[in-house]
Amino acid sequence: MSEPDAPSAHTHETAHTADGVALLPHAFRALEDVVALLAPALDQVQEVEDALWDVLGATLADATGHALDQLGELLVWPRGSLSDADYRAVLLVVVRCNRSAGTGDELLAVVAALMGATGYTLEEFHPAAVLVSPEAAPSLGTATLHALLKRARSSAVKLHTLDVLEGTAFELATGERVETDTDHGFSDAGGTSGGRFAGVLA
Repeated sequence: MSEPDAPSAHTHETAHTADGVALLPHAFRALEDVVALLAPALDQVQEVEDALWDVLGATLADATGHALDQLGELLVWPRGSLSDADYRAVLLVVVRCNRSAGTGDELLAVVAALMGATGYTLEEFHPAAVLVSPEAAPSLGTATLHALLKRARSSAVKLHTLDVLEGTAFELATGERVETDTDHGFSDAGGTSGGRFAGVLA
């Protein structure tokens, strides 16, 4: 009998004992003593397989439900009302924060991991302060972003995050000349457009 084809993707094999016995030449499969000797060893292989899949299921990439909650407890970041997908995304950023030395580039990486490649700025001020300004509210909320950044920053750095509640943040002109920007400036349509004023989280 030929060996089975290698799997094209990782799968949980649940029949090591039966498959192992089936690979024996027919003459040996017919001998009960041989099967009885081999089966306990194959049972142990199955136990190792099952244990490895339990470990794989406990990783952030694959954990769901209660297993994901347990990982959140280890990382000291409660789920709240987040779905599995959103909670997993936040916990992956928490891991990045725990490894951060608090540099500007690392803070930017935290924002990018939560918001994507664009849509924010980071300004550093002397002697040790940082202002993060999202152009729009993060999908998981500015408070979540700010809390993650606080975990990633250096303890000596004062952090401020612009709190954009919804829509697009209001921005001042870059100089003395009048600038027109229907997305970021004052509304001329009865408050239904234009930039929104926001607070700062510290």
